[in-house]
Amino acid sequence: MSIDKDMQARAAITAKLDKNLFVEAGAGSGKTTQLVERMLALVASKEMDISISDICALTFTKAAAGEFFGRFQEKLADRAANHDDPEVREKCAKALENIDLCFMGTIDSFSELILREYPIAAHIPSDFTVCAEEELAGSYSSALSDIISGKFGDKLLDRYNRLRDLDYKAKDVFLFNAPKLAQVRNTEIQIPDLDPDADIDKLFEEEKKDLTKIIIALCTHPELTLKKGDDDKHIVKLANAADALDIIKGSWNDRIEDIFKILSGINQYSFLGTYDKLGLDDRFEGYFKAVKDNKHSTLKITDTIKSMKERYRDHKYTLALSLIVPALKEMSRRRFESGELSFFDAKIALRDLLKADASKGGRLIRH
Repeated sequence: MSIDKDMQARAAITAKLDKNLFVEAGAGSGKTTQLVERMLALVASKEMDISISDICALTFTKAAAGEFFGRFQEKLADRAANHDDPEVREKCAKALENIDLCFMGTIDSFSELILREYPIAAHIPSDFTVCAEEELAGSYSSALSDIISGKFGDKLLDRYNRLRDLDYKAKDVFLFNAPKLAQVRNTEIQIPDLDPDADIDKLFEEEKKDLTKIIIALCTHPELTLKKGDDDKHIVKLANAADALDIIKGSWNDRIEDIFKILSGINQYSFLGTYDKLGLDDRFEGYFKAVKDNKHSTLKITDTIKSMKERYRDHKYTLALSLIVPALKEMSRRRFESGELSFFDAKIALRDLLKADASKGGRLIRH
């Protein structure tokens, strides 16, 4: 930005007092100074009747708030004593006398101030406290213990048990992700369109039916196994599949990782002839690739395995979210009840308070 444009922008901050302004500037460029100048201009304005109690200045850190207050107080005192215009001196002197009516602080402290004035309307205990995230760290372990003991209800207990069956690190999944999701639980989380309460057998019902029938057919006809000299890899593939046949035919619910290994092991198995030699109908044609004028065929299930793994990943993701999100809501409900709020709880309470106030005419907002 040129010097002229910079000067014009700074002048607009103290001149356009009836306009909302968005100021974007780098560190050390004078944003705090300009904001103090705007507040001084508001207090001293002869055209706008602005009381010091009408001004609210929010910062992100306590240190910045302290610096801000100090600068504003110093400037007010200087203008109250030394400004050429007696009316401005009087306005600044009055503002200095009532400076404590102007809120200058962090967003957190401002939010808490409003909630302390209106706890009943915010549906929180009047003696609530706002806990730092470090203080809440142990609450996630406590919540997980309550889930495992059934205190969060049978549905969440069942979801935890099924997540544990799918992933032996289910506890780590909860304890790692719950604090992160707690910070964004007011946003819309995209969850795959899958039933979190469906089991693995139901999720892969069609694949299980087809692949089980294929592997049984292959094991029923070992004489068709393709042999090339001393290369017995297809014999080994079929032998391994035959050894795992009981696993394939049984429930996949707690064996899905084993199933993927078995399917990967039999993939690319080659045999003489085509799929109809195995007693399979045309519905199974897509699982095989015939080569060399149909003299032999190869089982091609790479894409099937890939698709299954993607759905399994989405299923675990859905199941984890369907466990964590309701658990976070219950944790929040308990905190609201006890009055031990997290930083995010306080912001949600304030948001809901202001939304309710706006729907009733905005008395609090105008105040």
